[in-house]
Amino acid sequence: METLAAVSPRLTIQAHGTSPSTGHNSTSSSINQSLDFAAILQASQLLSSTIQLDELLHQLTRIILQNSGGDRCALILPNEAGEWQVQAIATAETTQLYAEPLNTHSQLPVKLIHYVKNAQEVVAINNLETDLPVLDDYLNQQQPKSILALPILNQGRCLGILALENRLTSGVFVEERILVLNFLCTQAAISLENARLYQQVQQSLIDLQNAQLQMVQE
Repeated sequence: METLAAVSPRLTIQAHGTSPSTGHNSTSSSINQSLDFAAILQASQLLSSTIQLDELLHQLTRIILQNSGGDRCALILPNEAGEWQVQAIATAETTQLYAEPLNTHSQLPVKLIHYVKNAQEVVAINNLETDLPVLDDYLNQQQPKSILALPILNQGRCLGILALENRLTSGVFVEERILVLNFLCTQAAISLENARLYQQVQQSLIDLQNAQLQMVQE
């Protein structure tokens, strides 16, 4: 069985202006105390048991949002043609499913998402203070205090991107939370592959039934 270190992508944290001593230690301590690992394991099991793709997209974004400290979570996946699309956006109030091209979506940090997709690394940014070439009109207009983007990886392939925000609080996406999210993303990668395979099998059965029906009618 692979360890988290073996499957987790590289982490880049852009967090200028924070104290590396008391502030981070106290935050880490409070996060460690608040994390419910039994609930995290239960969430992983829920993902592993979900086979319908739409239900999985809904569950995945809700679970990631609940365990991240963010107030908004977007899931971006490639379609069958390899074109990257926004598939789901979750907030504390609602979860909406989409099938919209990423590059024309005005309500997401598109440059950051492309960077994470290509680099296959986790990026966390506080207060928009970063040297990375990822700031765009969306981020400059919305000014979220905390941003996190992480790839969903399986055997070296990027199957999707999760983009999270907290628009009110800086320093939310600390390493302890990111470790949990990487664990959930590892399960999500397997579940996404299984759900898509199930969807393909179901479509093949429908196509076969339609072909048989057409032969009978002829």
